[in-house]
Amino acid sequence: MVVVLLVVPALLVNGAVDGLGGTAGFPDPPQDYLLSVVDRVGTWLLALVLLLPGQSGLVVALVVGIRLARSGWGSDPAAHRRGLVLLGGAAGALGVAGALPYARVLGAGVVPDVVDGLVAGVLDSVSGPAGALGAVCLGLLATTAVGRAGTGSGTGTGAGSRVLAALALLGRVSLQVYLAHSLVLGLVLAPWAGGAGERWGSAHVTGLALALWLLTFVAALVLGPRTRSGRARPGGSQPSERQGRERSSAT
Repeated sequence: MVVVLLVVPALLVNGAVDGLGGTAGFPDPPQDYLLSVVDRVGTWLLALVLLLPGQSGLVVALVVGIRLARSGWGSDPAAHRRGLVLLGGAAGALGVAGALPYARVLGAGVVPDVVDGLVAGVLDSVSGPAGALGAVCLGLLATTAVGRAGTGSGTGTGAGSRVLAALALLGRVSLQVYLAHSLVLGLVLAPWAGGAGERWGSAHVTGLALALWLLTFVAALVLGPRTRSGRARPGGSQPSERQGRERSSAT
């Protein structure tokens, strides 16, 4: 609660600035690659200096994620199905409701009123972490459904565990996944590359992002078990060998 009370005001400021920026319209991205790099680096440095408190809104999601992980919700979602349903439904609904005004403002295709942009930006910024939390809970529920379906069809309980293992693998390499997706999206959408961003709408871009993530998830499903089975254990010997020597010594 202390973290929430400290971060939510910063989220309000960040959302207000974002909403006011939307009321002024979005500048066209540079057509040249080097100029686009300079533009992105300059924007990032400005946000780092002026909006650092606003970016700390992710701390809320971080703290909640740590608490859920320590409570066993991620490792054994089937045992916490009711809590996942309640939290995922409530957080997901809050996230969608908070994003609708900003989506309406952006989808109108015109420069919004200052007050409308300000309110929409604040709601979108505050409800974003809640929507992300709801998505995580619903994803964990989906893994339990996959596990039950595998058991009912006679394929065993390995399906759900494989899904969880794939998600865990994506979490361990989340930075690499983010960079890979950014590279693909940049090559497709940027004006200095494919230039599809000038022709596509938000739905097309969102569909491409989801397709990229699903492709990455399938790759994690295929490569995850091999990665785990081929990984050397620390300590120089297998647990079974150490246990055998310990039993021999005890005997």
